[in-house]
Amino acid sequence: MGEAQRADTMLLELPGLEQRIEDASFLIVDLETTGLGARARITEIGAIIVSGGSIRDEFQSMVNPMQAIPPRITSLTGITQSMVEEAETIERVLPSFLTWSGLLSTTPPLLVAHNASFDLGFLKRAARRLEIPWPKSGVVDTLALARLALPRPLVSNHKLSTLVSHFKVDPGHAHRALADARATWHVLEALVQLMQPNGMSSVSDLLKYARPLPRGRYPHTPSGSIPQPFSRSQPTERSPERENSAVPRAKTHKS
Repeated sequence: MGEAQRADTMLLELPGLEQRIEDASFLIVDLETTGLGARARITEIGAIIVSGGSIRDEFQSMVNPMQAIPPRITSLTGITQSMVEEAETIERVLPSFLTWSGLLSTTPPLLVAHNASFDLGFLKRAARRLEIPWPKSGVVDTLALARLALPRPLVSNHKLSTLVSHFKVDPGHAHRALADARATWHVLEALVQLMQPNGMSSVSDLLKYARPLPRGRYPHTPSGSIPQPFSRSQPTERSPERENSAVPRAKTHKS
């Protein structure tokens, strides 16, 4: 079974698919890390829980990565070695985060991230190292959603910072996990509002159009293959070049 088929099968098993988007519960998460690769480690987890359109709770924790933070990452995020050396390691932080998040419940929230494959990749690798089964939850990727709702040239790229500027969202402390989680939520609100007049109203619709793709696989899509109902706003031609979604931080879509 291919990756897309597995995703479709899991989607059918999720509860609440016909729920209205505005009535759904969301867990918006953002990570800071020591780098981009599989050997990099998490340095900060920030997350918010949203229900009924309002932020209900927040989570923020520094994480001791047990490895050096490269200077280029410190210059980007502001996270220094001294800020994490007294922090708990992921062995303590991840179980705490999962318990707080509601992902372990029978009705987990929808997990939201910008370039979700990046954040989920780090979280799932950490869970595997700790032998923690990763919970099932619907995943909403605001990067995928933005590419459908705001094709070029409506925006120059789909980095979180670009979308924050486009929608006039308060960015807070950019490149810090909790501030980026809040910004991601407000970007999601704006994207949903933008697309609802075109027929996207249920959780099922949202999961269909905001499905995360494997890291690095966000090519520009020819307008003719954009799923309805969004193709009517597409330009007739799209640039064939790929938008690189990685800058030193851990994610290239943020700046």
